[in-house]
Amino acid sequence: MATGQTLMTLASIILLGIISMSVRSMYVQSVNNTIDSQVTSDALNFGRDIAEEIHSFAFAYDQLDAVYGQMNDVTNNEARIEFTSPAGLTLYTTIELSAEQELKHNQLGRQVTIRVFEQERENDFRQIAEYLTAVLPL
Repeated sequence: MATGQTLMTLASIILLGIISMSVRSMYVQSVNNTIDSQVTSDALNFGRDIAEEIHSFAFAYDQLDAVYGQMNDVTNNEARIEFTSPAGLTLYTTIELSAEQELKHNQLGRQVTIRVFEQERENDFRQIAEYLTAVLPL
């Protein structure tokens, strides 16, 4: 009788441990997913902010190259834009300007590609978001 009760007690302790580890694993995964969502949201918002700033150059179209023409290398500190998100992650943005071309509705303008990255390791970046927009001279 004592052996059966001992085995039952050991089995219940093992079962409790498995349940506790499963709950802990679900909690950690939930926190990880929340942080990933926050980082993606921050990257999208930052890219949208940069796009709005570039759209303001419709009034200073000839200065677009001088301000953003060299912002196209994520590995170079001087050729990217850095932003620290509220989640504490530093995001890096590159801006690629096309040559002046005919866009939709037969208007001349420039196509702009905005890419937002996060740094995984030194000189190793992962792209989180990309925006494609256009700037027209006003």
